[in-house]
This record gives sequence, C-alpha cells and structure tokens, in this order.
Amino acid sequence: MSKSSEDDQDAQCNDDSLAYEQAQAGMPAEDPLAAIKTMRLEQLAVCRLKTAEEMQAMRAETVQQSLKLSLEEIHDICCKALRACGVSELNAESIARAFVAAEADGIKNVGLSYFVDYLQCLSNGKINPKAVPKVSQTGAGSLLVEGDGGTTMAAFDVAFADFVEAAKSTGIAALSVKNVHACGVLGYFVERIAERGLVGQAYANAPAMVAPFGGMLPFFGTNPLAFAVPVAGRAPLVVDQSTSTTAYVNIRAAALRNQPIPDHWALNEHGQPTTDANVALAGTITPSGGYKGSNLALMVDVMSAGLSGSTWSHAAGSLTEGNEQLNLGQFFVAIDPLHFSGEDFYLQMQDYVRVLEESYGAYIPGSNRLEQRRKHQEQGVEFDQGLIDQIQGYIANPV
Repeated sequence: MSKSSEDDQDAQCNDDSLAYEQAQAGMPAEDPLAAIKTMRLEQLAVCRLKTAEEMQAMRAETVQQSLKLSLEEIHDICCKALRACGVSELNAESIARAFVAAEADGIKNVGLSYFVDYLQCLSNGKINPKAVPKVSQTGAGSLLVEGDGGTTMAAFDVAFADFVEAAKSTGIAALSVKNVHACGVLGYFVERIAERGLVGQAYANAPAMVAPFGGMLPFFGTNPLAFAVPVAGRAPLVVDQSTSTTAYVNIRAAALRNQPIPDHWALNEHGQPTTDANVALAGTITPSGGYKGSNLALMVDVMSAGLSGSTWSHAAGSLTEGNEQLNLGQFFVAIDPLHFSGEDFYLQMQDYVRVLEESYGAYIPGSNRLEQRRKHQEQGVEFDQGLIDQIQGYIANPV
C-alpha cells in the first residue's frame, strides 16, 4: 500500500536550516546530529498532536449503525461525491473504479475510508480535480505520463492502451508516472496488466513515515511494490506489499478503535518499540524485515521517484493537510511471455500454482482477496453508516 504520514511535512530538516535551529534551541554547533534529531522529534510531536486529538474525537463517534451496498451502489456514490468535488468525468470514472475494486477485494484500509481523504484533497486542490494527464512515448518500449497534479488512476488509464501495445510489440515496456497523488492499491494496476496476458511489475513511493534501518527519523514512505502474472484457468496471481511492516492507515485505524498494535509495527519518538497506536502516530513505522525492507524501500524510491523525476519520499509534503500537491511517482513494467517462453507459459504457471498449493500446502498470494471479491459481488459490502454519511456530506455540499 502507498498511504503514509499525513502530518510530518513541517518536520523536514536540512543543512541550510541547521545553524538557525541550533541557535534557536541553544544547542552546541559541534553536535549537529543531536540537533537535527532533537528538533525533528519535537516537530513530529507537535504536528502529530492534532492527529492524536482527532483520533480521540472520532473514537467517541465510532458506535454506528451499518448498511450494505452493492458494488454498483458503491460506484454510484463514489461518482456522485467526486462530481460534487468538481472532478471531471474522466478522472471521476478512473478514481471510482479503483476504490470499488478495493472494497470488492476486502482491502478496506484503502477503500471508502481512504476515499474520504481523497475527497478532502480534491476539494482543497491538493489533488487536481480536473487533471489532464499527458502521455509521451520516449522510445519503442518507454512511456512517460505527466499527471498534472491528479491521480495515478487517471494517468494510468490514459496511457494503458499504448503501454500494453508497446509491451506486446517489443516484449518489454515501461511506464513512468510523475506528479500524482498517492496511488492507493498498487496491485489493482498490475492485475490489469496481467489480464492482458502480460507479467506486470509496479513501484510507488509515498510521503515519509518509515525510519530506515538503524535510524529513528522518517525517511521512506511505505513504498509498496507489486507483481502480477497471468495464469491459465484462473485470475492472475497478484503479489502486493509495502516495504514497511504495516501501513499508516492501519495504525490510524487502531488509534481510532483504541486498540494496541504489535510491538514490531512502530517506534515511539525516542526510537523504542511501542504497542500504543497513538504514540506510534507521533513516531515512525518500522521497515519490513529490518534492513531488507529498508533496502527495498530505497529501491522503490529510486524506481518510482528517481526514474520519473518525482519527489523523493523524505521531501514529500503531507498526504492530506494543506493544498500542496505531492508530485509522487510510480513505475510500471509489462513483459510479454510470448517473446520469451512462448505460449506454454500460461499453462506452466497453472501447473506451478497447483503444485505450490496442493503438494506443498502453500497459501497462494491473493487467494483471500479473490474470495472476498466473489462474496462481495454476490452479497454486497457492509459499511458503517457514519462513513457513508461522510461521503453523502460531500454530495450534499458540492464545491
């Protein structure tokens, strides 16, 4: 997942401001690292205080009635809310489809609860509601999309047909997206690539919330990567995971419910493990697998922000606060198996998955997601009434 810290943009430290910060804090100039850490942590505590207070206020309102909506009804309410926020038709349809897919697959932490964050950003201009992404084909197998401050969903949709055609004609194609907001479910995009018979890869960066291995200050985003492969006789095999131990939205949800979190998820402001979600909001998320996750987060930052010319995770602003656009990046790769192993590839993958599951008893990535999809297509999705009321509020008060 790519959702990260919303409130740490004002805590950015750099060499140009170090001397001033030391003088203001009365810190000795000979200890610049301590100065940076102390000021950074003080700033983080202040800017996250608002989040903790909001969680306490929201917690008092969490006892809600529930209701069930079909996928078609979810799509309808999403489109209405997006139009109420001034979103153009092209952008509205792209965004709505992605959020419906998240709810269909049971990925609720980046479903309609995250959609509300999108509506806020679209309303205040942090996301350009009328973005017109521009596609440039820079080579036979390379494309670049300038997202115009909008969403990955719209940018990807505008380039998708050309991207697939480039992969099928050359064997491998790459699509780089720049100047967009956080992408939501990265697996949504690679699954669409795999549905065209191609192997898909994706990388996405996000605002800093994760301490690098050995550090205690946010530098990386949750920086997810995703992979999808077509398999004969079944839906594509999809792997979608962040390079952090968990997503920021999971910690925020735990704080809302006043529930503890596992002690390996996050560090407090002093760099120590914590089980208190509210304390974690003022600290950092840990990288998945220690130095391995930290290394992967670095690679994702380079692939997504570096190759697209977007903003590095540590320099990106708040995910929701203010109206500064984030200029995040993503990088997608599509590979046509017909140019390599040939037509047998899809049946080989079918046998591979069968052996992995039946002979070795392994869980196949995405199996629960597909089961949730079947269930929700038949039975609809259950929501707290309060969440739907929030969305209806945007519909009732168009910008």
